[in-house]
Amino acid sequence: MTWQDISGHFNFAGLYDEVLDRWDSERPFSMAEVGVYLGRSVAYMALEAQKRHIYLKLYAIDLWPEDMYDKFWKNMQELELTTRVIGGRGVSWESAKYFQDGELNFVFIDAAHDYDSVTKDIKAWLPKVTPGGVIAGHDIKHPPVRQAVVDAFGNDWKERHKCWVVQR
Repeated sequence: MTWQDISGHFNFAGLYDEVLDRWDSERPFSMAEVGVYLGRSVAYMALEAQKRHIYLKLYAIDLWPEDMYDKFWKNMQELELTTRVIGGRGVSWESAKYFQDGELNFVFIDAAHDYDSVTKDIKAWLPKVTPGGVIAGHDIKHPPVRQAVVDAFGNDWKERHKCWVVQR
């Protein structure tokens, strides 16, 4: 099994590669992916970090129904990623409270795509990103996502690989 065998939409590998390209493999790297479905992009990131000899602690956050949660973990087990990936079930913005401010080097948001949810996710997760770290999210072409990003960051964001990206 490979990450490509996991069901799901993942068209932002280029962004994950860019984030890892900037990272010094001598330092540990911590990230949260918020909204992971069955783990296709989680598996890609974990395997790519492993290939680059980057010690990665990846928190996978989703509001999985029980059957999908089980499938997610089955995928992680088959790819031998259970020591690199930590799963958390819960509402995306409420899950941020389990992290200290400045604890994460990278947060990727791909949970609900309505304006209110994206706004809550940005507000909750932005403080968790260390200075110099990155917060980003998927589907910037979706009007409610774009509006939430513009309202949160004004013009201080970039579009990369169909995603919005902000460096702290």
